[in-house]
Amino acid sequence: MELFFAWLSIVVVFFLIELLGVSLFFFFSFALGALAAAFVSLYTQVVAYQLLCFLLTSPLFFLLLRVVFNPKRIGKVTLTNTARLPGMHGIVTKSIAPGISGQVKVEGIIWSARGVTGEVLVEGVSVEVVLVKGSHVIVRSIETRE
Repeated sequence: MELFFAWLSIVVVFFLIELLGVSLFFFFSFALGALAAAFVSLYTQVVAYQLLCFLLTSPLFFLLLRVVFNPKRIGKVTLTNTARLPGMHGIVTKSIAPGISGQVKVEGIIWSARGVTGEVLVEGVSVEVVLVKGSHVIVRSIETRE
């Protein structure tokens, strides 16, 4: 019975390690493997069987948890901050020229901007964000594409 409580203490240790970090169920899978070994210890006192159970079930639990809680499986990942800017439309608020940064307003926020081509973009021109590079958004005119 003391092996059962030893395995339970290992379960608690792995569970606490999982709570302290962002390990994506890595240590939690070891906690579940130790829990399986604890139940095996109730039926046999052979430590080799318990260790074998722990070593076989921990990776299985890890794979199972990764498949079940996979973010791609759960739903669409929502882009936030600058990752969502490419493809959005805005208005030039300070003219942009080749080699000279200007400003654009995208969803109410002013961003430092550069043009993707050598064209001059004057105030009031509608633009599309192509990418974010450092602290600047790289834009192109929507009017010239149509």
